[in-house]
Order: sequence, then C-alpha cells, then structure tokens
Amino acid sequence: MDNLSQAITDFFKAVNAQDTDQVVTMFTADAVVTDEGKTLRGHDEIRQWSDMDNVAVQVVLTPTGMTTDTNGTIVEVRAEGSFPGSPLPFVFRFRPSDADFTSISGLAITYAG
Repeated sequence: MDNLSQAITDFFKAVNAQDTDQVVTMFTADAVVTDEGKTLRGHDEIRQWSDMDNVAVQVVLTPTGMTTDTNGTIVEVRAEGSFPGSPLPFVFRFRPSDADFTSISGLAITYAG
C-alpha cells in the first residue's frame, strides 16, 4: 500500500522480518498496544508482545485495505503464521505520535472475522 505513512510501512516490514528491535523503534517510549484484550505499555512490554505474538509464530502481515480518521490510520490486515486458523483477518488502528506520523503512539488490534 503506497499511501501508508513511513512509520506504518516500517512497522509491517519489521514484523515480517521478525525483527523485534526494529518493531520497538517504530513506537514512542510511552506507546500503548492493545491486542487480544491485553494492554501493553512502553518499549519493554511491546518487545515482549512482539517476541511472543509475532516472532514466535512467524507472523507475516499483509495490508489489504486502509482508511484514515481523526484518530489515525486504520489498516485491514491478513495475518499468516504458525498459529491456529492461519490466515486470519485483523484491523490495526494506528495512532500517530505527531502530525507527520514519524512514530506510533498507539496500536489497537482487533479480529475482523
């Protein structure tokens, strides 16, 4: 998707490369990620989430659609990996850290099936 911000594009590239260090750098130090009913705050918790929920199951994320609203960017995603039910559809709601979307201050992930 050509119209995604660089921070979101880099996030997807890092997840797909199984590169937790790079995933963490996409987020602000006080970022919040909500996934599967869990709320993760800050780089340490986001690192654990990336290792457990992405790297451990070799997740590959493919954006399939995108919209924006006043709160950020909403990306429809196909997730594949070594987890039950793969592939599965999700919605990723990214909140930018600033007007230029140089990093991610929030991410809420919901199942779209």
